[in-house]
Amino acid sequence: MLPAGGVSVVRAEAAGDDAIVAEVERRSRAGQYVVAVTSDRELQNRVVAAGAARVLSAGWLLGVLPQQA
Repeated sequence: MLPAGGVSVVRAEAAGDDAIVAEVERRSRAGQYVVAVTSDRELQNRVVAAGAARVLSAGWLLGVLPQQA
């Protein structure tokens, strides 16, 4: 699946995409293995350029989350 380590949710006051890209850059520069989850094609390209090791779709995330009753 994915390397163990956790999930981070980044709060963005304004431009959410910019906050995500900045967080990917920060974490990849720190040597972390970064996986971004987005179905937005433009954002996918931006996070790859920022250093994301993998980009997965929102559909993938929904598939691994527990189903609510």
